[in-house]
Amino acid sequence: MPSTRTAFSVHIKQQSSVCVLDVRGELEISTVDSFQPALEAALSATGAVVIDLCAVTFLDSQGLYALLVFRERLREAGRPLAIACWPDGAVALAFRVSGTDQLFVLAPTRHEAIAAVTDPPPVAPASLAIDGLRWWADRVLEPTARVTFRALRSLLR
Repeated sequence: MPSTRTAFSVHIKQQSSVCVLDVRGELEISTVDSFQPALEAALSATGAVVIDLCAVTFLDSQGLYALLVFRERLREAGRPLAIACWPDGAVALAFRVSGTDQLFVLAPTRHEAIAAVTDPPPVAPASLAIDGLRWWADRVLEPTARVTFRALRSLLR
């Protein structure tokens, strides 16, 4: 019976000033050593990195560990990382089950992953935070303080 497994491969390219790693096949204990040189090449580049795992059919704990170490090294260098993977695929399931979906920027397509690292979401202006604090002080803190002050005043009478 012929094998239906896709051979593992990884290709590096620059796309929109982003280093993109296009990974195919199974990213697991027997292929993670072949993945490492691509990660090192991406680390020696500059700027944001996207790892496209849309063509990866399986991700085990060794592959996930390699991604976590890579993420940490990029984070220390102040460089953004996003991962493209099908939301309902095996790779996304591995991220969800392990809880690491909370650590990575995951996008359903390479295009959206590139957008995530090149067009980060806007940061809310400081005035919104200050307005929120003022609202809280006016609606919560001040009425509470008034009630407490009235209670203290009635005790002193």
